[in-house]
Amino acid sequence: MVSSPDHHPSLEVIGGARDRFLPALHSTLRQPYQPFPLVGWNRYVETIFASFRNVPDVRLRRECLRVEDGGTVALDWVSGDQYSLPPDAPILIVLPGLTGGSQDSYPRHMITKARSKGWRAVVFNSRGCGESPVTTPQESHACPLPGAVSLCNPFNLVDAFEEFTKGFNRVYDQALARSIREIFKK
Repeated sequence: MVSSPDHHPSLEVIGGARDRFLPALHSTLRQPYQPFPLVGWNRYVETIFASFRNVPDVRLRRECLRVEDGGTVALDWVSGDQYSLPPDAPILIVLPGLTGGSQDSYPRHMITKARSKGWRAVVFNSRGCGESPVTTPQESHACPLPGAVSLCNPFNLVDAFEEFTKGFNRVYDQALARSIREIFKK
């Protein structure tokens, strides 16, 4: 981990990408968190609200990659960015949740925002997600990245799983289980 006083203490920058990515995030990281009015103060309300948001119309260009074990992941790039943005434009890689993909509202909102800032954007669809092909029994695949920003990521999967079995979280647990079953059916 690179520890430096010029960035937020919760930001971990590894793999030599600090000089390339941190300047683009520098001013944002110093601002206090401002939850979305009326819904951002409650994780349940925020999640329910997000499920009703519009889905931005973004034309995507799919690139399927075969990984070492024969599995396939799909990268959905914003179509036309290779012509309209400079070759050295920063790239935002959006990694949706366990069963999410480029068809969902939140990745499309993120790539729309990234494009407005002059960034290239690509959604990484895990195996079977985002209508990507299922070519092996393994359902997920991690890939090394030179730098990343993680939003709403469960860093401790055991704790996250235990929280899913409590109270209102059971609604999320059931929805996630349904989505995973659909992937396995493929």
